[in-house]
Amino acid sequence: LGEGHPDTLRAYNDVGAALHRQGRSGEAIPLFEAALAGFRASFGEAHAQTVTAHNNLCVLMGSLQRPSEALPHCRQALAGALEVFGAGHPSAIMVANSLASVQ
Repeated sequence: LGEGHPDTLRAYNDVGAALHRQGRSGEAIPLFEAALAGFRASFGEAHAQTVTAHNNLCVLMGSLQRPSEALPHCRQALAGALEVFGAGHPSAIMVANSLASVQ
């Protein structure tokens, strides 16, 4: 499929999430970053997959007590979620909660 294919990018996100759940967060960072870069290049910021990738990095960096790295992703995820889904959508609410947990 190739590195930039949406299925490959989703796999990066999925494996990164699995690593994070296993406490292997350091290994998850490059996978989440690769997914984000690919989704941005393919779809731009205002896309559900890009929002998810930003939110994954927000949560991961927040859990590592790295708020200065988490907050830009949290804010970008929230801006994208509001644009893509709207304020009352469960995905936008979830992203807002991620931002609140980091601040």
